[in-house]
Amino acid sequence: MDNVIRLKIHADFEPDLAAYEPNYGREFMDRVMSDRNKTQWNKVNSHTMFQYTNNVLKNSRGFINPNKMPTLEKLRLLTGMDRCQLMLLKYDRGETCLYHVDRMPRWDLINNPNDTIPDDLDDFDNHQYIRMLIMPRDRAPGQYMQFGDIMLNDWKAGDAFYYRGVEVYHSAGVCGYEPRLAIRITGLRTPKFDQFISCKDHYL
Repeated sequence: MDNVIRLKIHADFEPDLAAYEPNYGREFMDRVMSDRNKTQWNKVNSHTMFQYTNNVLKNSRGFINPNKMPTLEKLRLLTGMDRCQLMLLKYDRGETCLYHVDRMPRWDLINNPNDTIPDDLDDFDNHQYIRMLIMPRDRAPGQYMQFGDIMLNDWKAGDAFYYRGVEVYHSAGVCGYEPRLAIRITGLRTPKFDQFISCKDHYL
């Protein structure tokens, strides 16, 4: 696939997945973001606001708990990213993420209400930030994700995908019965990360 690097993470994710707790969504953003930051955020995340205002079901998200999810914490450290944030995304039946490119400022602009999104939205994106997805379970019928013009429906547990989310349009969703879980990792690229993606197989 053009613009996408595929890796394999060999691990048993199930004990960690059992500790999943949805704790980051629109309610979280409404609670912690200032009115000014919400206004700035909405200007550059039109696909997100379209979902909320047009009744498109949106996936839930949960931060990892390193005490309850030690395998995922090992994975976060293994990538070698700086300022690394790891999140579990859960798509239930009918939930989607519309075709889009990522807006990635410092992620703590959302987590920390005292930080301010800049007035100059041209400087809003930090293209030094990178993102990848790791699938902790085999694909089930009706689950999909898309990078550019490539539709994926063949992943297995541990398959990982690195892509330039600020440049490559992508989407995902579920029209089947089983929820789709994805591990999303965001951070700053480092030489250790370059070594990580140069190796096609990793064991936790």
